Amino acid sequence: MEYNKCLFVLLTAVLALVATSSAKTETIAAEAYNVSFDLNTTEQYSIGDVKREYSESYEGINHVSYIIPINGSNLASRASISIDFYNQTMNKDIESNMRRLEESLGYFCDKVNVCPRKIDGQSGILGTGIRCGSENEFYAKYWLLSNESTDTCVKISSRYPWNDGTLSLLRTIHVEIVGKPPSLL
Repeated sequence: MEYNKCLFVLLTAVLALVATSSAKTETIAAEAYNVSFDLNTTEQYSIGDVKREYSESYEGINHVSYIIPINGSNLASRASISIDFYNQTMNKDIESNMRRLEESLGYFCDKVNVCPRKIDGQSGILGTGIRCGSENEFYAKYWLLSNESTDTCVKISSRYPWNDGTLSLLRTIHVEIVGKPPSLL
């Protein structure tokens, strides 16, 4: 009887420790942006170095991207956050962005579903699909409030399970503009 009480207390303490250790708010500085989120997963993960990339779209629109990789303990679990700064205003229409995401996901995913979703207090979109027959893919996109001549878009991709990483990431992500993005030539 005494053994069962000790085992129960020990098991309760371990479960409480696991529950509290899974909620961890991450904060990352990406030059002109601060990013915070909580994956709320018990899986071990690491956050890679922020990578800055300059690019130009097919339409000739210059932008700089800050890419934050999130690497899980296994190859299937990973995510990334991309903050894209454009030197002009972009099309933020939800319906047209949903159509473009659905078309893009259709190239490499089956069972594609795209819907509107609030992310970081902003109107955004979420796309889901099944890749390679079994891996869930999640893609989300939203626009930060912008001025008349520039735009900042936040894109999230995740292969974490919906209830073990992805949902929490979408619910808790917050991107704050804290400086001036670099000049785009």
